[in-house]
Amino acid sequence: MEVLNLINGELVPSRTGKWLEITDPSCGEVYGKIPRSGGEDVDVAVEDLSVRMESIASGMQEMDIAIKEIAKSVSSASNK
Repeated sequence: MEVLNLINGELVPSRTGKWLEITDPSCGEVYGKIPRSGGEDVDVAVEDLSVRMESIASGMQEMDIAIKEIAKSVSSASNK
C-alpha cells in the first residue's frame, strides 16, 4: 500500500522523494509506505489552503449580501 499527500486536490508523493515504511507492530512486516514530507511539501499545502480559504470567505460574503437582500424583500412584502 502506498499512501500519498493530498495537495491542491491531487494525490502526490513527497517532493523529497523519500518514504517511510508502515510496519505491522505485531509481526514486524512492512505492509506499505507513506511520503516523508518536508518543509516544501508543507509550504505548498499551506499556500493551497490559504487560496481555498480566501475563496470560501469570498463566497460567504456574497451569500451574506444575498441573504440580507432577501430579508429586505421579505420584510418589505410583509409590510404591504
